[in-house]
Amino acid sequence: MSSNPFEDTSHHERPSPNVRRTETFDDTFIDVDTGNSPASPEHEYKPELQFKKFQHTSTSSPGGNRGGAIIQPSPVSNESFSDPAAPITGPPSQGSDPSSPSSSSQQPMETTNSRFWTIEYYRPLFNVDTNEVLERMFRTLLPFKFSFIQTARNNPDFYGPFWISTTLIFILAMAGNLYSYLATLSVQSSTAYVWVPKFKLIVVGSATFYGYTLIIPLALWLVLKFQFKVPIKLLEVVCIYGYSLFVFIPVSIVCVIPVDILQWVLTASAAALSGWFLVSNLMVPIKEHALKRGILILIIVAVLHFGLALVYKLYFFKTAYSEDVYPPTATPTTSP
Repeated sequence: MSSNPFEDTSHHERPSPNVRRTETFDDTFIDVDTGNSPASPEHEYKPELQFKKFQHTSTSSPGGNRGGAIIQPSPVSNESFSDPAAPITGPPSQGSDPSSPSSSSQQPMETTNSRFWTIEYYRPLFNVDTNEVLERMFRTLLPFKFSFIQTARNNPDFYGPFWISTTLIFILAMAGNLYSYLATLSVQSSTAYVWVPKFKLIVVGSATFYGYTLIIPLALWLVLKFQFKVPIKLLEVVCIYGYSLFVFIPVSIVCVIPVDILQWVLTASAAALSGWFLVSNLMVPIKEHALKRGILILIIVAVLHFGLALVYKLYFFKTAYSEDVYPPTATPTTSP
């Protein structure tokens, strides 16, 4: 029997000339028993000797006799095969050698604390794409079927609340002016009436809806965080309040029709739908920590939301021929 431990005994065919065979070993201890006399002390086998990765190459001579085994260490290993006294190290640990490519690739990327006046500081607030925003707006219309907070809790955004509030302000200002124009269309031929657009709707709308999207969530978050110890982020509360206003955008367009009963039905429906959206999503974190005391908070949230709906209808879509829609004409004065 051959004493070469790397000889392949599974095939009896003579290898063809100039055949090169390469075997790769990873984290392998090699113990070669040649069957000869015991090794001398200076060449004693070191059981603690370990090689990370090496290649065994055997060649065949043209005469068919196998050549000696050649052990080639892998380029990634710095240990010497001929030096048994070389220090033995295990696999490179994460962060052990900053100059090593393998260790540096496993280290987490270093992040720097951005200042509040830089764009990088506000980038996490807008970490959404168009499809995510559209999906979240669609979920606000079906609060009975979808859970909004389960989708947006891991990645709340300020992009949707900001643009929903901004869009609602401008659409509501245009719809309110167009409604007042159509409501008084039958009397515009009279000399006693002059229709004047109301640009203050933008100012009032900005104060109302921006305040409702920012100030109310801030106050609610402070109460939940420090009074009831509810682990909820401020951005989560702002995100829920901002997306709850989406339903008022299509309702504002339809309320241009000068039919008072239709406007009341649409406003009440929008308030009920968005109010349920608010309560159902805020109930998820509240019921886990302060259900009994949290019910009072949810009632206050619902009351404030219906109060917003009343401001929406009574100010931006006033009954026709009120003082703002039908201003009194000034009596012309005659010079003496």
